Amino acid sequence: MRKTIALHRFAFLAVSALLAARVPARDVAVPEPLRPWKAWIAERHSDLGCPSGADGVVACVAYATLRLDLSAKGGTFTQGLAVFGRQWVRLPGGGQDWPAEVRAEGAAIPVVLKDGAPQVLLNAGEHTLTGSFVWSETPGYLPVPQRTAVVALRLNARDILLPEVDGNGTLQLGTQARRDTAEEESPLTVRVYRKFCDGIPMRLETRVSISVSGRDREITTGRLVPAGSAVQSIQSDLPMRIGDDGRLRAQLRSGDHSISVVSRFLSPVTEAYM
Repeated sequence: MRKTIALHRFAFLAVSALLAARVPARDVAVPEPLRPWKAWIAERHSDLGCPSGADGVVACVAYATLRLDLSAKGGTFTQGLAVFGRQWVRLPGGGQDWPAEVRAEGAAIPVVLKDGAPQVLLNAGEHTLTGSFVWSETPGYLPVPQRTAVVALRLNARDILLPEVDGNGTLQLGTQARRDTAEEESPLTVRVYRKFCDGIPMRLETRVSISVSGRDREITTGRLVPAGSAVQSIQSDLPMRIGDDGRLRAQLRSGDHSISVVSRFLSPVTEAYM
């Protein structure tokens, strides 16, 4: 009996350690004898497959750009996001300004009150949420998900250059925001540096230097991770991700930023195209 308990305890600790590596659960290599425990552990710890941000905080939902088109009668929103595992996802709005007609990929989805905010339950993967608001007059503020990368606001048919969102995820819709209307595209400079590191396996170090001023925005670069290679490590002070096509998608804010990506080739390299 003690031997059985000890084996169960070992299996629990071993699988927990493997899954706690903060890589998506589908990528974790688990030895054959421990595989029956993988689903059991993952079910009880839904954040094991979630990545950590630059601040070390585990993020099971990565909020991309939130687009809001609002007026004195209401408005609409579109929110892009990536979900790691089955997770509850925060929506913009709340209280009297409850989001309506919420859809995920065009299909209606129920909205519930959870932790004092409107939320929906989504499966793992990339999603696009849409919805609407109805009110008799524009509210002074609107709650939005705190970790939203970029808020793109259009208010009363005018683009707001720098929407004001505080640390609690409160988007100001008052007179100060209304005055901040869109101007012509602000300067953006992107420089890419690469270095091949000979070895087994061969590695490619890529450094992206970004200088941006003006409004927040989203960019997509050319292929950053070559075909036949896999990402080994990433360092970034910006919300970003690398898609299956090897392209970098980053949410920019004013300032100078640096993104470093190390990738390793999966087979011997005879030639490479950048």
